[in-house]
Amino acid sequence: MTKRRDLPLAMISKPKRVIEFVAGIAQLPPTIRPIAIIFEEPLGEYFPEEISHWTSTLRDTMDTHGWINQFQTSNIPDGMILYHVHEQYGLSNSTVLDVLTKGADGMWCSLSEEGAPLGHACSAVALTNLARLGNDDVLKRYDCSKLVEAARAVSEITTGQSVPYKQVVYGLGALDVCFGFGAIAQGKREDGVDYDGDGKVTDLDKFSVAGMIGVQDPPVRISTLASAELVSRKLRQCFGEREEFNEDAGMIMLREIKRRLENNIKEDYNRPEILAKLWMETIMSFPTTPAK
Repeated sequence: MTKRRDLPLAMISKPKRVIEFVAGIAQLPPTIRPIAIIFEEPLGEYFPEEISHWTSTLRDTMDTHGWINQFQTSNIPDGMILYHVHEQYGLSNSTVLDVLTKGADGMWCSLSEEGAPLGHACSAVALTNLARLGNDDVLKRYDCSKLVEAARAVSEITTGQSVPYKQVVYGLGALDVCFGFGAIAQGKREDGVDYDGDGKVTDLDKFSVAGMIGVQDPPVRISTLASAELVSRKLRQCFGEREEFNEDAGMIMLREIKRRLENNIKEDYNRPEILAKLWMETIMSFPTTPAK
C-alpha cells in the first residue's frame, strides 16, 4: 500500500478521510487537543491555488467542528494552521502568501532557505513580502532592520559558505541598484506613482528591502545598462565624496565601458581596484577635470 504521509497526496487520493481526520481532532477535549495543525508540501510541485484551496478546506473543517482560531483575535495559541513548503520549481514563496490569505497563521521554517533538497520557503522572505504588502503587525512584532543581517548569519553558519550573491532579499546582491530609470526592478522609484494600484500613493509605493533594513545608500552595480549618475555614485561609494565624481565623469567612463565591451574587453567595474583603474585611464588622461 502506498503511503500518503503528506497532505497534498492525501487530499488528491483520499480527501474525505483527511477531512474526517481533522474533524475528529477538532472535537477532542481542549485539554488534550493540539494547538495547531502543521502540514507540509514536500515536493515543491503544486500550484499556489491548489495549496490555498486545501488550506481553506482545513480552516473550514476546524471552524465547523469548534476548533476556532484564537490566535488571530486573542493571541492564544489554539486552532492554528502552520505550513511548510520545499523549494523545487520556484513556487514556494507564492504558496506561502496564498495559504496565509486562506486561513493559515504562519510557517514552519528557518530564517534562511537552507534545507533539503534545494531548501524551503523561509521566514526572511515571507516577512519581507508581508511588510511590502502593508502588514503592520509584522513591522511591529519584528525588528525588520536586522532581518537581512540575521538571515545571512544563519545561512553562513549552516552552510559554512557565503550567501549566494543573487539570493532574494538577503543575498549580497539583493540590494544592488542596477538602473538609473524607474518602472523596473532595482531601478529608482518615481515619486507620486501608485505602484501597487490601490488608488492612492503611500509609503508602500516606495518600499524597498534597503529601506526596510535602514540602508540609505544601497550599492550600485555597474554594467552597460547603468546610467552616468550611477557610475558617479559608485565612485563616491567606493572612494568617498569628491567634486570630480560627477555625472560628466560618469558619462565618459560609461562610454569607455561600452567601447571596451564592443572590443571584447569585459572587466568587473564593481571591484574598486578595477573602477579606479578605469578612472585613471579615462578621466585622469584628460588635461582638465570635467565640469561639475
